[in-house]
Amino acid sequence: MTKGLHVENLCFNYPVSEFKGLQSLSFKLNKGGVLVIAGKSGSGKSTLARCLYGAETLQAGSVVWNQQPVLGPDYTLLPGKQGIKYMGQEHSLLPFHTVLENIREQLPALNEAYKAKRTNALLRLLELVNLQHETVQVLSSGQKQRVALARALAQEPELLILDEPFSHLDTLLQEKLSHFIFSRAKKLQQTIVFVAHQPEFALRYATEALVLDEGQLVEWGPIKRIYENPKIKRLAGIWGPYSILPSTSIKHFKTSKKHLFIRPHQIIPCVHANKAQLKIKVIESRFNGKCFENSGLLVSEHPVFFYSAQRIPLHAILNYCLNVSDGDEVFQSGF
Repeated sequence: MTKGLHVENLCFNYPVSEFKGLQSLSFKLNKGGVLVIAGKSGSGKSTLARCLYGAETLQAGSVVWNQQPVLGPDYTLLPGKQGIKYMGQEHSLLPFHTVLENIREQLPALNEAYKAKRTNALLRLLELVNLQHETVQVLSSGQKQRVALARALAQEPELLILDEPFSHLDTLLQEKLSHFIFSRAKKLQQTIVFVAHQPEFALRYATEALVLDEGQLVEWGPIKRIYENPKIKRLAGIWGPYSILPSTSIKHFKTSKKHLFIRPHQIIPCVHANKAQLKIKVIESRFNGKCFENSGLLVSEHPVFFYSAQRIPLHAILNYCLNVSDGDEVFQSGF
């Protein structure tokens, strides 16, 4: 067994719950990989994160980190394992201690000079300097989340498990912290597993994705493949918008599929009209802060969604091509 995270036939459910439970999940993540756990609300994402950390005792199966089993509370006095840190949505802070004390508590048995240097660095990074002497109980949700992140990052663990780590933060701080965490992880060869509802973070930083549906693992693999070629139509939207087009409405494209699954970035302007695969009549063009999101109709009246760098005049009929290879399985039987 190679180093990294290995999960085999993991089964878990709470004693009294409408949730069907996690059912025979198996996957692995190599050292230095970044895995996002995705799925609709109630699919078991947070429960899986807790199981990976050892906060729950499995009914069956195993979680192994670097060839060592991760055991639940029935077998260990404290959850987790050396080299693994977890940040859950409940934050698990020391409410009557100050922000400074909460962070220093994660740096035991280290010399005072290093503790001070590391603590000050985290206070600056998480923008907590002015709050360092406040007790956690008086902080807002966003401030508590920053303290929880500081605690998780304090020892620079080998495996970092994050459950919705940026959900209560403003956009500017989200961008700053996500860039730091994932860039630092790449430099240190840290392994990260994170739960996210924001597709932009998942697509930007994850190398692999795992999709849950009512406790079952329905997809696992490279995130780009899952994004562009999902197996299940009703879950495709968790990664963002898409279009489903009949293959008969697309020119110059060889495929045995009846329909094509297309993401917005795969529709690109076509310079030569005689090579155009799509003619799109634009019915709406709106700016999202990064590019323009366009809604349109094909000649066959099928709706289509795509991006552009500039605003497109309404009712303009323009030529487009698909940025996919002939014969690619862009639409699977799972739809």
